[in-house]
Amino acid sequence: MFTESNFITCPIVDTHGVLVGVVRLEDLRPLLLSHHALEWLIAGDVCSSLEAVPQPASSLADALDMMAKDRLREIPVVEPGTHRVVGLLNQEKAERYIEEKWLAMNSHIAFAK
Repeated sequence: MFTESNFITCPIVDTHGVLVGVVRLEDLRPLLLSHHALEWLIAGDVCSSLEAVPQPASSLADALDMMAKDRLREIPVVEPGTHRVVGLLNQEKAERYIEEKWLAMNSHIAFAK
């Protein structure tokens, strides 16, 4: 997944699509030097569990807090109840979205120079 996308975090799911944890690109960097290790390692060997994960109805503020606690720049978003992964939230995009919404809501305010 890392070689085919710009993602730096890969959600790891079980056979039912339920989130098990994540593999971060930074967790793999030390292993990339050893081609032999990559042949026998599985995702579960380098997977990190998460303290909390957002759901689609979670506020962006809550989601960003969850990311900060686990030192992530991307975090899986899961369905309530099933914990099935429905997406991946990117910190930079979320912060940009918040900034754009704030600017749009406050465009009528004249800022003094």
